[in-house]
Amino acid sequence: MVSALRLRNYYIYDDLETFPDDGKRREIIAGDLYVNPSPLPRHQRVSREFLVELALFLRHAGLGEVLDAPIDVRLGDDVFGPDIVVVLKAGQAVIRDKWIEGPPDIVIEILSPSTEKVDRTTKANAYARHGVPEYWLVDAEGRRLERYELRDRAFERVAIHADADVVTTPRLPGFRLELGRVWA
Repeated sequence: MVSALRLRNYYIYDDLETFPDDGKRREIIAGDLYVNPSPLPRHQRVSREFLVELALFLRHAGLGEVLDAPIDVRLGDDVFGPDIVVVLKAGQAVIRDKWIEGPPDIVIEILSPSTEKVDRTTKANAYARHGVPEYWLVDAEGRRLERYELRDRAFERVAIHADADVVTTPRLPGFRLELGRVWA
């Protein structure tokens, strides 16, 4: 039966282990395989800055932890490779030995020309369907962050931050991220 599914191009998590270790990031959403090239240096620098700021805050506040790519996030039959995830202490059970199984508290995707459409539509809809409470889309080139919150199983944009704005979220009380430092 599995081979019949593969003939229809329906992928499952186990299929990911059959692909070569070629530096490409693979995700499965609704049985479809998405393959992306390795991120560009600008993408990685911005990702690092978000990771550092979040890690320092979460450690100091004792609220949870942050993990970055490559990390598999399994939500039902879907497998994502987000850039950054935040898992608060109350939800630590989703972190397994090999992957995260269940919705992280915050998912952050840093947009690339090759991934923007999928990040804004396909992945956003799937994250919402699986109950991810908060979703950030970061446009490194445009120096902009869009913050979405889950409302009635769909994301609603609750804030747009640009240039040197300060990002806050009720999910992380006391967190303040000065975007100017991220873009520098």
